[in-house]
Amino acid sequence: ARRAIETGAWRVVLHLEQPDANSLLHSNPMAPSNVLLKLRQKLKAMDPDPVVMDMGETLENNVPWKVHEAQVVPQDE
Repeated sequence: ARRAIETGAWRVVLHLEQPDANSLLHSNPMAPSNVLLKLRQKLKAMDPDPVVMDMGETLENNVPWKVHEAQVVPQDE
């Protein structure tokens, strides 16, 4: 955090894992393009080009972290 503050260069990355689109329980996953659009609107002063990715994309894009598994977080009813 200290190095990020000193450089003044900030990047926003949202790592978003979702259930399959074919899931009966979650038939409407969020479209990453819609999430990205909203991030651009809300965070344009901090980072005009945020990134939305999932586990598959972290392998493709050579990011400095690894995701080994995703867990389902129960929602409040």
